[in-house]
Parts: sequence; C-alpha cells; structure tokens
Amino acid sequence: RSSCWPGFDPDAIGWTCARPAEKHELDGLRFALSYAGTPSTIGERSGCAAGQLLDEGRSQHRALGRALRAAYVGESAAVGALLPDELPLFGETGLALRSSSLERAIVSGEELVAGLVNASARAFRRDARRAIPWTVGEPDFEFIYPNAKRCPRLSELEAAAATSFARDPEASAFDARTRAALEFAMGGGELATLRGNGALDCLAATSCQSAVDTGAALPANLSGALATDAWAAIQAYEAHLLSHDRAAWSRLAMGALGHQVLQHARSAVEGQLGRPKFALWSAHDTTVMPLMAALGVHDGRWAPYAAHFVFEVWRQSGAPPARAHGA
Repeated sequence: RSSCWPGFDPDAIGWTCARPAEKHELDGLRFALSYAGTPSTIGERSGCAAGQLLDEGRSQHRALGRALRAAYVGESAAVGALLPDELPLFGETGLALRSSSLERAIVSGEELVAGLVNASARAFRRDARRAIPWTVGEPDFEFIYPNAKRCPRLSELEAAAATSFARDPEASAFDARTRAALEFAMGGGELATLRGNGALDCLAATSCQSAVDTGAALPANLSGALATDAWAAIQAYEAHLLSHDRAAWSRLAMGALGHQVLQHARSAVEGQLGRPKFALWSAHDTTVMPLMAALGVHDGRWAPYAAHFVFEVWRQSGAPPARAHGA
C-alpha cells in the first residue's frame, strides 16, 4: 500500500524507500543477500510501501548495534568477547545474519551490523570483492514471522481466536465501530482486521513522525480519540490472538524459528566446530510478540520500535560440558 488516506504524502512520513539503482551497501559495507537454501543472490531492491523504515528507526537500530558491540565485541566487551575487534572474513569469525526479505527488516539489520562492526570492518572497505553474507527467507516459506502460506494451520487457529474474540460483545463491538470509522477516515476500502491494508503501519509511522515533524501529522478525521481507539482495539485483538488456547497460534507460528535459535544454542554448548558465535535475526514486531507469548511473557502491549530479544548461552566455570534443552 503506497497511500494511507486521501491527500497522503509519503515524503512527509520519511519512509526509507530504496531506489532501483541502490544496492545492498551502507557506510562502505557490502552485503551479499541470498535466499535460504539456494545459491542465487537477491538483486537490487526497489519500491516503497507503507511500513518501510523511518529515519528514527535507522538511528535506533544503529544504536542497538553499538550496544551489542559494547557487550560482545573485542577484549573490552562488557559481557564476553564473542567477536574480535577486527573482522577480516565473516565466515571465519562466526557471525550469522538472517532476516526476512522485507525491506524494513533488511535495512534494520544493515544499520545494526554497521553499529556492531563499526571501524573493525576495514578489510571489507578496502577490498571491493568482499561482502558480508546475509540469508533471507523465501516469502512463501518464511518462518521468521507468522506465515500462513508456509503453515495453513495458522489460519485455522486465527479463525478460532477471532470467533472466541467475537463472543465478547463489548470488545467485538468496540473493534467493529473502530474499524468502520478507520475505513471511512482512510478513504474507504474494507479492513478485514485493524492490522490489514497497511492501517497499522500508516497509523504508527505517521504518529511517530509527527512527534518531530508537524508536516506529518495525522489528518483531522483520524487524530485524537479515533487514533487512540484504533490503537486500543488493535492491541486488544492481538493480545487475544497471541494468548488464545494457551498461545496455540503463537507457539505454532514461532516453532520453526525457536527451533533454529535452539540449534544455535546447542551447537555452542556442544562446541561444534565452525559454529557462529553471534547470530542475528532481523525480524518484526509480529515476531517479537508471538515469541513472547510462546514463552509465556507477553504483556498484552504492542512491541515498540527496535524491540529485541537477546539469548545468551553460558557455561559455569569448571563445570563439565552441558546439553542445551528447550521446548
């Protein structure tokens, strides 16, 4: 969706929209993106749609990268030196990078890595032939976010959660009223859910950008009580979906990703040669929340920008090798 409502100006929002001539480069770093399980690389990216990264999002992820660098890179690392100060070849230093193929996830990850490696990537800047390997998922088979194309059972579980939600007359009536008002304010077009058709991305990005730029303010018929109600209704339905039936939808949606994270942890515990010491998954708010729900720690609120998980594997000094366990 490239337009949020009548008179919408995407330039006022400040979404980062790559142009066709732009390649996967940032601050002299080059990223070689390839689909998981295939040798083919992803070419130049282009296009702009609701939900692309704001400049504020770029700076947040760069700052997150610096924080992770302070914790895990070099002899002065606050937590532990997983990566050296100098990274001459990523394949030999144990850094694994993974994201979805969506633009905002790629740009977020690139900004984070630029903060993580900082000046230690001089070798990549000197040698134009070198690029940092980066794996993305094929959209139809992606598991880094809930994906009903990959797992149709998710649609069935979501339908069951929606039916359960509709049994609450107060919540469902509030949701329906808000959705109807939002459809009208956004210029028509049916919203199957309040998350659908870019509504959430439009509201979130415009509200965020308007805090620093009055030219990006919400239109009069979408501001105030309606915007507040929309956020409340979105969070209420999402919280119900995430927790319904002992978080069945969330646990299934995050099962493959959780397994992959656990595999990395087990390889670390078992001391497998060639294992990555630092693995990054650049994902989405719709990854963070169901993962929290699957782990039993979701608080019912929408995940903020730059929200993240850090999983660490520790071994007690002097203890025999342990085994990683998970469910």
